[in-house]
Amino acid sequence: MCYRRPSALKPDCTQPCGWDVIVITFDDDASCVTEDDFNVRLVPDDGVPPTIGDVVVEGNTATLVLDSRIPPGHWTCFEYLRSQSPWELCLGRLPADVSGDLTSAPADILWLIDCLNGVRSCEYWQCDVDCSELCEPPDILRVIDLLNAAGCYDPWLNFSLPPCPSGP
Repeated sequence: MCYRRPSALKPDCTQPCGWDVIVITFDDDASCVTEDDFNVRLVPDDGVPPTIGDVVVEGNTATLVLDSRIPPGHWTCFEYLRSQSPWELCLGRLPADVSGDLTSAPADILWLIDCLNGVRSCEYWQCDVDCSELCEPPDILRVIDLLNAAGCYDPWLNFSLPPCPSGP
C-alpha cells in the first residue's frame, strides 16, 4: 500500500491512499485498550480527523482501524487517555516531501535523484512516490506532478507541516 499519494492513479481520482491502520506497541498487555481510550485530532485543525472504528489487540499490540485514511497536509494525532501519564502519537503525511524535512519543495526532486543514484541512502517510504513498489526514475515524475498539481492532485509546492505536535 502506498502512503504518499493523496489519490490513486485512476481517471476519477476517487481512490485515496494513506494510512488507515495504525499499530501501537505497548510496554505491557494491551487487552483492555478500546477506541474510547483515544482522542484523535488534526493539526492544523481545519478538517475532520478519521475516527477509530475498531481496535484489534494481540498481546501488547493494539491495531487501530480507522474509518478513513489520514489526510495529507496534516498531522493526525492519537492521544492515549487511559494512562496516568497520557501520551500522544502524531503521524504527518505530506505528499512529495522525499527528504522528510516537513516541506514539499523542488529540492525534493534533487533529493530523490540522489537517492536513485546512490548518493543518498533513502528508505523505501521516501523514494517510492508513485506506489509501484520500486524506487526508480518514474518516481521523479510523480514528485513533479505532486508539486505542480498535475492531473487530479492538489498543489503541494512549498507546502509545509508545522513542527510535530507530540515533540521530537
